Amino acid sequence: MAWSECDIKIGKTGSSDTMSASLTSIGTIKDKSSTLETSDGDALEAKKTGGKTVAKETQEGGFVLKTRVIEPTAEFEALIGVAEAEVSGEANVKTHIVDGDWSVMLTPKNVGARGIKAPLTHMTYKPGWSEEEGNFADIEFEILHGAQDYWYTKFKKQGAVATPAFSPASWDEGSTLSVTLTCATQGATIYYTQDGSEPTTASTQYSSAISLSATKTIKAIAVKSGMSNSAVATKTYTKPA
Repeated sequence: MAWSECDIKIGKTGSSDTMSASLTSIGTIKDKSSTLETSDGDALEAKKTGGKTVAKETQEGGFVLKTRVIEPTAEFEALIGVAEAEVSGEANVKTHIVDGDWSVMLTPKNVGARGIKAPLTHMTYKPGWSEEEGNFADIEFEILHGAQDYWYTKFKKQGAVATPAFSPASWDEGSTLSVTLTCATQGATIYYTQDGSEPTTASTQYSSAISLSATKTIKAIAVKSGMSNSAVATKTYTKPA
């Protein structure tokens, strides 16, 4: 499999080798650089005297997802542990080895195209430079066959999730207000913030009405596996005098 344009997100593998619940984009992917390839398994042979092969068995290989990130960010390098967090424009590089197990999800650009998600992989990170591309990093995800008992899942991109809606439309009276968030896309999960920051899947997950006692700006997104995240919905509720 190969993709001309795509987005790739990663997160730490969950318990029992489950897919990460919180995924972060690895950055700008070079066009036509992302491929899923098979790796060869070990070949076992039995030979008799004289060197003639009398039995042969090829063990199952695996899968490797390869991609190239253009101008990898300091935030991404800190996330995977190869560098420390950036301070005043500087970041100390500690290693080129990526520790731990990682979940990865590749989402194609075009609706209807096939993407993949693998709950358990081992990541390698190889920084480089070229005159044409500047700084880049070649990243490989060796897909592992863990407790989940499968390699990866294929899915069809289904378009963007509907933007969350707020109710009520305004704060007209009362000292408190109960705000409800809904999404027209069935099965979508809503995440929101109340401090003005942009919501991500690491933000508070919506589960029940939000109670307000002071003026607040709520921002929300809706997400669903296999679909692009919704646009950010923003609503400011001003407490009446």
